[in-house]
Amino acid sequence: MNREEDYFRDDIPMVMEDLLVMDKPNSPIIIHEGPFYLKYEGKKVILEGSIFYRWLPSPDIRFKAKGALPAKFLWEVMEKDFQTYLLIGDYNLGEIIVTVLEEANEPGICDVEGLFAGTPCKEDEQQQVDTVKFCLHNLKSFGTVLAKQKVDGRVRTGQNRIELDCAEYKITIDKRNDFKKQNETLQSTGGFFVLYNGEIQLKKAHSKDEVNDLCFALGMFLSFINGRRVHPIFLHGYKKGSLVWNYYPRAINEAFQGVNSWSLGFMAKMEFDHMWDRFSKLWEDDNSKDFLVFYIKWYCEANSPELSSDTRLIMAQSILELVFNWWLVETAGLIQGKDAKFLDASNKIRLILSSCSMSRDIPENFKELKAVMKGQSSSDGPEAIVHVRNALVHARQTNREKIKKIGGVARMQALQLAIFYGELALLKILNYGNTRFQNRCDHKAYQVPWKN
Repeated sequence: MNREEDYFRDDIPMVMEDLLVMDKPNSPIIIHEGPFYLKYEGKKVILEGSIFYRWLPSPDIRFKAKGALPAKFLWEVMEKDFQTYLLIGDYNLGEIIVTVLEEANEPGICDVEGLFAGTPCKEDEQQQVDTVKFCLHNLKSFGTVLAKQKVDGRVRTGQNRIELDCAEYKITIDKRNDFKKQNETLQSTGGFFVLYNGEIQLKKAHSKDEVNDLCFALGMFLSFINGRRVHPIFLHGYKKGSLVWNYYPRAINEAFQGVNSWSLGFMAKMEFDHMWDRFSKLWEDDNSKDFLVFYIKWYCEANSPELSSDTRLIMAQSILELVFNWWLVETAGLIQGKDAKFLDASNKIRLILSSCSMSRDIPENFKELKAVMKGQSSSDGPEAIVHVRNALVHARQTNREKIKKIGGVARMQALQLAIFYGELALLKILNYGNTRFQNRCDHKAYQVPWKN
């Protein structure tokens, strides 16, 4: 949709303004420029420099500065390993580690560099807030709600917004005005790029820890949709419109890689809300929260093109084992007593597929995997996954020979089938129904096989 008259429609909002400026992938985000202090053993050293969020080689928060340092500073901080803190004014941002300390070109002046040992927070982190703004990097093009963007002097309307409405809060996530251009740049260069702005409007004030847990839950949810880990960063907490703290959580965020995912570029808002409602309710229970955390961590690892297909297949079957135990044994009570412990892995997967109304057949286009299973006593999808995985895990000579005969293509097909089964199982658990998904085995869109 791209109509100039949409600019005048009051029912279609404009996307949010950028919370932070980032003009190109991997450019550092400045947190503070100017004077700050290093404090150790009751002593203070004043420095002049910058504190910044660095993306590569891995995301972390660092500082770089100059100062007139006492000669014994090197001994006391770096060799005696004193705890050292960084302060802006009177406010302590947190403990730091000095990594570089050397004489500068100016007499009596030293260059100092380092990083934070923990998670820094500017201003008063004890204050509760009613609004939180944040950024998201590397989330693929996705939307559930119409919103307008200003692009090259024109107004464009499209599904540029994600909304999650709950009794306790409302979450809004918008693509940047220049999302399309910057997303294309990210895909050509790799690394990290802030592509979305977000806001959480809280019905009642939350502490920083409560906000952090909510953002962690949101990040895990979006990571499942994205196929790669993505978490809210650069949290800004507001109380009655005034900024009271900036928080920089050290959530694991991954550099851009093109990955497969079950999600399409658009989704009905109602289905999205149903998924989030179910996800957030599961998050309230510690055992269910652990299930979601382990599942999505292993899912993103199994889906990562940076790892070999062999390693990823082992992770993918671990996901299916996790789903079987938490969902069918512990939660549903489908199998009780010792029977669940001694059930074959392939039968565990078959029970998952049955609970999702899914076919057990190997996809027709997976010819190499079908050829591997030809002549086996059982040759369905679950058996194929376990057959290949067991040959990898139990690496005696006969299995090493078997792996060579199976070949790389069939192993990749077993991996994609295992991830596909895991994706559909979690979609079923999250009440995702009456709508479509992308099947990673043939890259086509299908209706989910169950009805909620």
